[in-house]
Order: sequence, then C-alpha cells, then structure tokens
Amino acid sequence: MAANMKIAVVGLGYGGLPLSLQFARSCVSVLGLDADPKKVELLNKGQSYIKHIQSAEIAELVAAGKFYASTDFGQIKHVEAVIICLPIASWIPETPWPACLLRPEKCGKHTRS
Repeated sequence: MAANMKIAVVGLGYGGLPLSLQFARSCVSVLGLDADPKKVELLNKGQSYIKHIQSAEIAELVAAGKFYASTDFGQIKHVEAVIICLPIASWIPETPWPACLLRPEKCGKHTRS
C-alpha cells in the first residue's frame, strides 16, 4: 500500500475500531465512519469507548492526522478503499440495532467506479 493512501472503515465497534487504528499506525490515513455521533465525537477528541483500547492510542493518531471519525458517509468518495466492519445481524432488515443504518447501499451511493 502507498504511504499516502486513504481508506475508510465503516463501523467503529469491536472489530472496526481496532482495525482502523492498526491501519493508521501502519501505513495509511483512515477515515472511520459510524452512524453514532457520540462515538465519532469521542474518537475525534482522542477518547476510547472500548475498554481494551487506550485513549492515548487514539489521541496520538488523531493528533498526527492519521485517523479521523465521521458520520458523513459522503466522505467515502475521497478514499481509495472501503472496509465494512458490521455485526452479522446488522445485515438483516428486521434487526432493530442502530447498525442497520450502516448498510452497504448507504456507502455505495458515494463510491467511485
């Protein structure tokens, strides 16, 4: 991967957030997308909401410009790759979870071919 590559990770839960941080530490800039504005606000302040992830890790990457979180799925058009990290149940239309809001068609309308 190119060092100036930018990717998006959709879903910043127990799978997506650690993956985002690892990519940001390794070689690319990461746009983390989530439908939950509270999560996004905490992350952009360098704060963790997951017990096993230290806030200092997030704060360092945010300060370095390697990681940024947003609820604006329109920003997908500015990245080279999109990784979707959602619970399996979020793909089922009847699921009452907020993750249902993060369906692929929500991202797809903003992607380039």
